[in-house]
Amino acid sequence: MLPPPTYFRGGVRLWQGDCLDLLPLMEKGSVDITMTSPPYNQLGKRIPTKVTGGWGAENLQGFANRVNTIGYADDMPEGEYQLWLRSILDECVRVSLGLVWVNHKIRYRDREALHPVRFLPYPIYSEVVWDRGSSIALNCRKPAPAHENIWAFGVPHWWNRCNDMRTSVWRIAAKTEDVGHPCDYPLEIARRPIESSCPPDGTTLDPFMGSGTTGVACVRLGRRFVGIELEPRYFDIACKRIDAAFDEFGLLDPVPPSPRPAPAGLWDAPDAPSPPATPADAYAGGEQRMNVEDANRRHEDRLEAHRRQEDDQGFAEEGE
Repeated sequence: MLPPPTYFRGGVRLWQGDCLDLLPLMEKGSVDITMTSPPYNQLGKRIPTKVTGGWGAENLQGFANRVNTIGYADDMPEGEYQLWLRSILDECVRVSLGLVWVNHKIRYRDREALHPVRFLPYPIYSEVVWDRGSSIALNCRKPAPAHENIWAFGVPHWWNRCNDMRTSVWRIAAKTEDVGHPCDYPLEIARRPIESSCPPDGTTLDPFMGSGTTGVACVRLGRRFVGIELEPRYFDIACKRIDAAFDEFGLLDPVPPSPRPAPAGLWDAPDAPSPPATPADAYAGGEQRMNVEDANRRHEDRLEAHRRQEDDQGFAEEGE
């Protein structure tokens, strides 16, 4: 059974600790999906303190400075790293009813590519290419790598076609705001998989929460969120960002009715009520609900209300 969460608010539960210790305490099928971006095992001593001409650009010094001042330990022997990551994703597969989304990329060691799907032995339901639009590897004597991937492992238990027409190549700027983490992914990278494969009243897990981007996306979409982060300073940033998202998007009900009884320990917290019970026909053993159209309609109504609020605010600002 999980210990009490370090942070709780609405439909969000966060634990500051090691996901290898906490994930085995979660019940099988206790979340809907996983959306995460694990460490890539390419920081640490691999990043120089001073960028030279060989790296090719003055603006890369800012990245090196961030990594060396607010970075994290990400420098394992490669074989150890692959075993470590598989053991964590094995747990994510076990606790997720649906897809396990993983943002990762091809890395290069000694002129050989290390492709994640070579060491992540899970069935691939979908692959998305994240076109970052730029590259920092301008001197590698090959086409400068400017993309990462997002793989959906497993089989979806629910699907919303709202993002299907975006195709499988997403051109999204790599960095849109400074949140105090050297390698955070854009909010849109988290938002689309969650909106597509997590039910409107479902729960998303991120065992590598970092600065909390996945949690912010869940709050904005009205989904529940379970986050785990080992590093205390990033955990504090995540709490502040999720608090801000709750304050900004309060009209989106942060605790929608749960379609399943909450697993023991997951939603228990001092002074925090458990999610309300719902009709038995909502879910049955992880199968898709019969009333999915109603759930989608409620979700769209909430989003439309928020869009109207944004439009009214923009109109008022233009009139000032």
